[in-house]
Amino acid sequence: MAEEIFEVWASGPDGTSVLTGRASPIQRRDRTARQLAFEYDGSWLRHGRELSPDLPLVSGPAVLPVNRSVPGAFEDAMPDAWGRALVVRELGRPVEDVEMLLLGSDETRQGDLRFRSSEGVWLAEPDGRLPGVKDLAELVDASARFLAGHEIDPGIKRLIGAGGTAGGARPKSIVREATGELAIAKFPRRKDEFDVSAWEAVAAELSSRAGIETPPWCRVVVGQDQSVFVTRRFDRDSDLRVPYWSFRTLFGLGTEERPDYAKLARGICLRSTDPAADGEQLLRRAVLNAMINNHDDHMRNFGVIPAIRGDGLRLAPSFDVNPSIDLDYGTPLVTGGDQARRDPLTVIPMAESFRLSAEQAREIIAEVSDMVAGWRAIAESLDIDAAEIQRMRPAFSPIG
Repeated sequence: MAEEIFEVWASGPDGTSVLTGRASPIQRRDRTARQLAFEYDGSWLRHGRELSPDLPLVSGPAVLPVNRSVPGAFEDAMPDAWGRALVVRELGRPVEDVEMLLLGSDETRQGDLRFRSSEGVWLAEPDGRLPGVKDLAELVDASARFLAGHEIDPGIKRLIGAGGTAGGARPKSIVREATGELAIAKFPRRKDEFDVSAWEAVAAELSSRAGIETPPWCRVVVGQDQSVFVTRRFDRDSDLRVPYWSFRTLFGLGTEERPDYAKLARGICLRSTDPAADGEQLLRRAVLNAMINNHDDHMRNFGVIPAIRGDGLRLAPSFDVNPSIDLDYGTPLVTGGDQARRDPLTVIPMAESFRLSAEQAREIIAEVSDMVAGWRAIAESLDIDAAEIQRMRPAFSPIG
């Protein structure tokens, strides 16, 4: 990557991309890697919003902690484990964070951040059309070949182009729906013991029934006991780009930190433009995650949508919710709560943290429990194998 200054653009008040400032890679103070130096443009300072909680609207170069390579919201826009693996395999060498950020496709990069050279060229413009839902079987085959260590062929090359900005560790790709909307398609792996996508579909349906905001989704069967879970991107509104911060970015958390849900709710409600609605939403998600044993509820699997006009934010729709029969540690419901066996009733004394009364919290827990009790009927409606349904039974624990 050239050592040069480049422009940083983001969604302005009307939703279109606007110049916000300029950045360049510099040597980090600990000499281990390069760090992104950023400075706001004067016009954005007067009329814009902070791009990231660690980039306050002040003049002059931003100073990041020595152990950080890029600001939090920029890190949210970077490929995660799966996308990184694709990029590293294609280049055949390690890639540090600053370069990884700029290699992510401009078309599919998460959130609203865009990067442009001083010559006016968008960095990492796509070199081909995104695959569609009709191409899922081909992408699944390509991901299997990639995971098996095959040489990069045209199918894997296409997968890299479409999946290089994807987050999470599971194989996936960005696809375009027939309506033109962007979506994330999550693929099976040969070593999976279950049809993981089918059970994410069960969780998505349970979430919707439990009053949790969930993006439109579908499940596409691609083979015997294999399917793909496809969920629409909520950081796009037609051609407009929607800002996004993960909880990790919003709260300035370390990689492994998991504050309890009550503490998270207090933090969200302080900044939300509708704290009552977001507090209730977060309680519903906390209770559902406990009742389906979703222990993948870490701080990159929650996020917020900052307002593009003025201050404030809203809780982003729910995503990456998966039931599990494994005994593992999830985000605690309350301070000092059991992370492995989370009892939803423990949040009732902390209801005020969610801007709710104890009675309201009790009613929400009962509502979510009633929905979770119907998990088996949902699984059967998705034609999941009866033996697999029986094996997954320990994941679901409604009250009563």
